[in-house]
Amino acid sequence: MNFSSTQNLTSEVVTVKPYQDFSGTYIGDINSYIAGIVSLFSNLTLIYATSQVKTFTSSVRFTQYSISVLRLIFSISIMLTCPSIEYELETESLYIIKNGFYLPVFFGEILLAVFIVSIVMSCNGPAVQYLQVAVMLASSSRQQSKCSISIMPILVAVPTAILVYFGYVPQFYDAQISKYFLDRISQQGITSLLIVTVHLKNINLNVTDNINRSLQL
Repeated sequence: MNFSSTQNLTSEVVTVKPYQDFSGTYIGDINSYIAGIVSLFSNLTLIYATSQVKTFTSSVRFTQYSISVLRLIFSISIMLTCPSIEYELETESLYIIKNGFYLPVFFGEILLAVFIVSIVMSCNGPAVQYLQVAVMLASSSRQQSKCSISIMPILVAVPTAILVYFGYVPQFYDAQISKYFLDRISQQGITSLLIVTVHLKNINLNVTDNINRSLQL
């Protein structure tokens, strides 16, 4: 059964739980909340400390603010989605599932996309920051420096967001849902998720059997 049919059927039959747990344990959710709270506190403190340092130039201050804001967005997306990542052998797909307090599916999909985009930007962070510093030192105009610093993260974020949202959100293609995940949807209600189709080749048969048994527990 594809995701669109599942969503329509589930919305008519299953009562959505106020708090959804598709991972089977609350440990991941607790970690998400703790990490989000620590990150919120740390980055808000960094923003305040940066505002108090009078020796920073406006370009340096702007760079610190922009980095902190991006990290705050990442923290909020983690706290609101408590994402769990699972691989299903039946459909050969990777599921990025939203847990935690129920949110409308469309809003949850946006938050999951933000979560993935934030991870991509974190991986590219050192390179982007190096380019920002290089441009800032080479630029003769503060306005030009601010503009270049602002554009670089956008050049990474926008294409990534488009690819993630239209490539991984199951409404945009005929995504198949595994029976194992359907059973959990019938218990928890429909949720937001991203689906990445993966084909694993030359996988050892014993490993496959072990994964199958673990998924059935």
